[in-house]
Amino acid sequence: MLAAIAFIPITNAVETFDTVVDAGYPDRTEPVVNYSKDNFFGRPDRRGNRRNPAFPLTLWNVYQRVVESLPRTNNSVEGWHCGFQSSLQCSHPTL
Repeated sequence: MLAAIAFIPITNAVETFDTVVDAGYPDRTEPVVNYSKDNFFGRPDRRGNRRNPAFPLTLWNVYQRVVESLPRTNNSVEGWHCGFQSSLQCSHPTL
């Protein structure tokens, strides 16, 4: 569910993250949740304010790009390769 937050509007992303975390998760996923707090959503401080994350929401959120039918990657070669590979019947073709 954490990866799907990249496709939610920026205005709702932090609230959705908090909802997912508050719903509970297995203890073994604690490192992933802590990593997400530090790098993508900001860890709440004692006053309830969030610290700035290492990567701002505007950098990794792709909601608007999907709405506008833009590529979700900024690397055109990567996008071409992904499209080409999905048209083949095998993972590593020999040419």
